[in-house]
Amino acid sequence: MAEKRKELIRLTEKFVTAFNKMDLNEVADSFAENSIYEDSKGNRFYGKLEIKKAFEPLLSGQMGQIHFEGDDIFVEEESGKVMTSWTLSIDLKGNKSKIKGLDLLKFVNGKVLEKIAYRKQN
Repeated sequence: MAEKRKELIRLTEKFVTAFNKMDLNEVADSFAENSIYEDSKGNRFYGKLEIKKAFEPLLSGQMGQIHFEGDDIFVEEESGKVMTSWTLSIDLKGNKSKIKGLDLLKFVNGKVLEKIAYRKQN
């Protein structure tokens, strides 16, 4: 089990690094073809192409420069699930803000099969 836990943490860190590099293709490649992404507003996106389009505004810089900093990570090895809490820093032309949230991730065969995002409302 310890190896599975390490692998899930490694996959999660790789996923977050892709976001911090603002690399849309790398983020999209992290998802399985039949994946589901539910954003913090409850919108659902199905499949790698829809998910890629959903992340385009965030990762193209339209919303500013972003950086996710992990706060906590909880791993459930048997199911391949990870819960990670984070702080998102955004810098839009000098206007800085922070958002706290968490992601529930399910990994299958090294890919994100499901991502559900929650964020704290200010």
